[in-house]
Amino acid sequence: MADAAAPATLGPIALALSGGGYRAAAFHLGTLRSLHEADLLESVDVLSTVSGGTIVGASYALSQVRDESFDRFYDDFLTRLRTQRPVHRAAQLLTRQHDSLPRRTLIAAQAEALNEQYYADARFGEFFETPIHIGEIIFNATDFRCGLPFRFQKSRNPRARIGNGKHWMPTEIACQMRLADIVAASSCFPGGFEPIGFPHDFAWDDRKTVLSALCNDSADQTFAEPLPLMDGGVADNQGLGSLRVALGRREKEDQPAIGLVFISDADSPNDTPLIRHNRAPRASWLSVNNVLLGGRVLLVIAIVAACLLGWRIGQMVVTRSLPEWWIFVESIFSFIVLSLTIFGLWRGLRWLDRSILRQLPEQSGLDIVGTVGTLSPSWLGDLIRMRIESLYAMSSNVFMKNVRDLRYRDLYENNELRDRVIANLIYELPKRGNSTTEEAAGNVQPSPAMIAIAKCAVAMPTTLWFQESQRLDAIVLCGRFTACYNLIEHTHKRLESEVGEHKQNEMSFAGDLEDLRLRLLEMWTELEMEVARFPLDSIGVTSTE
Repeated sequence: MADAAAPATLGPIALALSGGGYRAAAFHLGTLRSLHEADLLESVDVLSTVSGGTIVGASYALSQVRDESFDRFYDDFLTRLRTQRPVHRAAQLLTRQHDSLPRRTLIAAQAEALNEQYYADARFGEFFETPIHIGEIIFNATDFRCGLPFRFQKSRNPRARIGNGKHWMPTEIACQMRLADIVAASSCFPGGFEPIGFPHDFAWDDRKTVLSALCNDSADQTFAEPLPLMDGGVADNQGLGSLRVALGRREKEDQPAIGLVFISDADSPNDTPLIRHNRAPRASWLSVNNVLLGGRVLLVIAIVAACLLGWRIGQMVVTRSLPEWWIFVESIFSFIVLSLTIFGLWRGLRWLDRSILRQLPEQSGLDIVGTVGTLSPSWLGDLIRMRIESLYAMSSNVFMKNVRDLRYRDLYENNELRDRVIANLIYELPKRGNSTTEEAAGNVQPSPAMIAIAKCAVAMPTTLWFQESQRLDAIVLCGRFTACYNLIEHTHKRLESEVGEHKQNEMSFAGDLEDLRLRLLEMWTELEMEVARFPLDSIGVTSTE
């Protein structure tokens, strides 16, 4: 564990680790290292994590419970990111050892794989049994029954519910949960996994007793049916809502005021195009109605051909004038293929007639034959694809970006926190590097190589493993120098504020800030040298000009 006497320069810190798959996990690992090297990590008192942030956040908190040094945690977790692929292991468990799973689903297998490769049967109760410097721990998921955040949390306040206002569990039950099951719930993103059902899909030492307590003995029967949980990023990908809840609890308790809210955010930039509206559908003589007519004509031709072939085979059998055996076998095979084709065409056309041409017009009032039927199949396909893309963008991006903006605005407009918030955005450094105002960042500027590495980090898709080891190293390095840059900027602004307001009674605090600034500048110099040695060609960057 880090030195317990490390200076708390900025006071207690609230840390949020966003979602974003392994890209987020690697970026946050770099952030944690910079906070550690600046002697700030031991000051973290509130931790809120989502999805990929939960993978690294749970691992760090567990290392503190087990009294491990930061260097050991860092090296161990980096090695796991480099070598372990839980999804691949989950696929093996699902196909070969599914009898050992609570339920035969990919997310249940993923939880088992995370337990094997990351958390070694650790229990959530370890955070309650062993005090660490993080007083409030929140691992976020989303309740898909009522659409609310679902918080696996350990709080100083015994009245803090583990779950949400509608569905929660007793602490004694929560302590028995595997940490791997919690991480799986927090990182169970829609489309990649099915929901994980609580408590039925979790692994319990005494499964019968737990299910009886939650499903049969509880007064409101909240968990009589499995509660579907999915990725915490669906409700709040930065975990800021839960962070504000924890900060609200601290305000009611006799706790020191939060000195810094540090948001490590590996989400994509807001200006990334959600869809590209560049298709130009064109009409064609080949309309949907013509395709349907062609299907009917083909059905009639197939029936006639099958009848002729059947008559020929029948004649061979009746007259016993069989040709070579291979001609007879070929005729039988062709007849079977024609029969299957006829059946498929008949069922397909029947389904189209009943479901699309009759039922849909009755439900929607849309004249399919008179309108859509005149369109070409390619045009219709483009129209359908554009609708699917817009619906997906609305549900997975527009909604999440609006939630994100609201959460950030809530922090920045808070009078007590406004000047104490750092948004450590994975995509922001390239934009800052184009700025001509060096003073805004404490007289440091990101180098062209740093900007190239940051762009590479932003371009990495949200995945569950790393194909290239060098890309992993680049994203971790990006997290380190991005966090260092933002901390330098923050301390620079705080020092200017202290000097400008002539707060003589806070000169000691200003001195601590100056010591922190000098420490950060030394870290920045070391990072510049490390970045200069990084092989940019290994991540596809040929030039930093």
